[in-house]
Amino acid sequence: MLLSLKSVMNTLRAPSPPFVALTALHFRAARRRIAGRCCKLLELKADADADADAPTPGAAAAGAAAGAAAASEGGEAGKAAAAAAGVVVAEAGLEGVLNTMPSLGFLHSLQRVLPALERALAAVGDGAATAAVDEQD
Repeated sequence: MLLSLKSVMNTLRAPSPPFVALTALHFRAARRRIAGRCCKLLELKADADADADAPTPGAAAAGAAAGAAAASEGGEAGKAAAAAAGVVVAEAGLEGVLNTMPSLGFLHSLQRVLPALERALAAVGDGAATAAVDEQD
């Protein structure tokens, strides 16, 4: 998915001359959906960050051991977290495209790419691509 987002930014930066108008029209129509799906996925990172910041009950060693046991045995807490993540992925419209629980590394990379993607999509919405089409005609 990250490569697809990079491809979107490259296409917006330098569209193929015969398809400038079509490219602008497509991304103007799809920009909210694309950005919305990315933002929805980043809810998973926000949830993971909040969980990491929350104090664990009991001793730290006991909490770490319990967490490791739950993860290795597919404990109820692990299953609930995976199910919740799957719901977020489905709500983003990416069920079957992404894992039910994307890795934190993927989510971190998505968070880093998103501002540039949003700027590129906003430029299409603001008519920057239309100006390029007008110059071509």
